Amino acid sequence: MSAGQKLHLTFRWPDRSLWPRLRPLPLVAAPKRRRSGAGAACELPDGCYDQTVDLAKSARTYLLVLLFIGLRGFGNLLLAWGTKRLPAALGVHPAAYLQSMLDPAVAAGIAMLIFSLFTRMALLSVADLSFVLPVTAVGYVLAALLGKLFLHEEVTAVRWLAAFLIFAGVAVVGSTPQNTTGRAGAK
Repeated sequence: MSAGQKLHLTFRWPDRSLWPRLRPLPLVAAPKRRRSGAGAACELPDGCYDQTVDLAKSARTYLLVLLFIGLRGFGNLLLAWGTKRLPAALGVHPAAYLQSMLDPAVAAGIAMLIFSLFTRMALLSVADLSFVLPVTAVGYVLAALLGKLFLHEEVTAVRWLAAFLIFAGVAVVGSTPQNTTGRAGAK
């Protein structure tokens, strides 16, 4: 497929009673379309749905999601690691914060978090806020994993359960259309 082409997908669930509202995880979905008449492949109430997938936009969106999650996760890791190595705890005096920014790990963490903000802005230009925020919440799972692996933090079973619930929520949100607003002039 060349760039800009759209792929039309039709999904059928074998047993609608198991998954009444969830759908398979396509790359990204345009607004749902019903096909009616004698030649209709299926109707939505029967557990089927049709959608058109813009592969280039999907790839760009998920690349931005991965970039954002990585920048935020590793930026927070560097920031935490750098501040834990400081000789004194940071208090209310602003000079201590300015001094801490001279640490290379803290400076790199701040730079990565700034770039993650720019990435989130780019992501919000191609996808809805109601899609972006839940999907990028998987970064909290990454933060727990990075804290355990690199900072040797104790991550309790309750925190792992919370991380799993976040991941499950991301899977549900990721199966929905990225853009439902249908902005005028959007490509």
